[in-house]
Amino acid sequence: MTDNMSNFVKWFKNPLASLYTNQDAGFIILMATFPLLERYLRQKSGLHEVVSLNDDFYNEFIGIFPYVTNIDNAKKIWGLYRHGLLHQATLKTKTKTGGTMILEIGVHGDAHEIEIGYSPAGMTVKISPKKFSEKVISTIENDFATFESPDSPSHPLPTVDEGTGTSGWGKK
Repeated sequence: MTDNMSNFVKWFKNPLASLYTNQDAGFIILMATFPLLERYLRQKSGLHEVVSLNDDFYNEFIGIFPYVTNIDNAKKIWGLYRHGLLHQATLKTKTKTGGTMILEIGVHGDAHEIEIGYSPAGMTVKISPKKFSEKVISTIENDFATFESPDSPSHPLPTVDEGTGTSGWGKK
């Protein structure tokens, strides 16, 4: 196991797994999982450090979560969950893509990884934090070379300075 993979397991996989049995940890699980997924999808789609996401990114997202079914849904889910949780520690209720009214958005342990419903009045979206996170962790572990890619030089994976015990990045 490489140092990067070992750190990934110690810093992300194991701590997340310890939260999976806590029914109240769903938001924290998603707050840690979405950035991991974003790094993986950026590397996989070739965006690396490009600011704006594109259809290749969202197609890779759909490849992992086929229930999402199309790019419009992927953009909505990304905005509602990722942007909401990481910018305001809550779920967003509106999307920039417009169109469909969002009736309900939430986290629920019994949902599929991602669950989308439609009615004439609008769209509902639910994510199971545990199932979603487990799928992301498994995807990354099975293709760690993509996650680990050096193609994002401003975002290198952190290391541990054995002399100080500090985790992070820096030139010695």
